[in-house]
Amino acid sequence: MQENEVPFGLSSAGTELWTGVTSGRELDAPSKVLLVNACRIADRLDDLVETIGSRLTVINDQGTETINPLISEHRQQYATLAAILSKMGLGELPKSKSGPSKWDELARRRQNRNAVPQLKAA
Repeated sequence: MQENEVPFGLSSAGTELWTGVTSGRELDAPSKVLLVNACRIADRLDDLVETIGSRLTVINDQGTETINPLISEHRQQYATLAAILSKMGLGELPKSKSGPSKWDELARRRQNRNAVPQLKAA
């Protein structure tokens, strides 16, 4: 593999992260290992978003509607990616520019569901 050649197997998010970080930089071996793993996590996050789709809740084995467990996995992967990038001195991940996310929608629905009706005093 050449100096900054994109590692085999990365999808679009991972490739974009790799080229964005390595462009104009020389990385030592430990930094490359961290970056490759960050790129794989970025790809995994895209896969999770696609898999979750609009299914914010699922019915569990007891027949109860619960949050889709992939949402928790997405949150963990995102936190890991942010930690790796921070460790590499690459700063925070950019904020979403497309308005409310699926996660915001889930929080709104949970808030509406848990809202207690206010009783008027007689």
